[in-house]
Amino acid sequence: MLNEKLAKLKPSWRQAYLANQEAERQSVSELTASEAYDWIKDNCFDGYILPMKDTFADYLTKARKELGEQRRSPNAQKSGRSAILRSEI
Repeated sequence: MLNEKLAKLKPSWRQAYLANQEAERQSVSELTASEAYDWIKDNCFDGYILPMKDTFADYLTKARKELGEQRRSPNAQKSGRSAILRSEI
């Protein structure tokens, strides 16, 4: 199923997604788009021409959206204006 969805992605999105997957696999941790970009830049994949950093992050975001992946859970960020929770007061 995932392979079918990957095959339907635009090539640039698919390449960014797969490069990010490989960077996370090799570093054995979840990376931000910026961290993945830096890792890929330092470890240069054969045949992959790395776009600009913002473009890479955009391609990665679009690929994840098309694949139905969510980077962070909806409740991962605190809501509200204060940095302090009421329970901490």
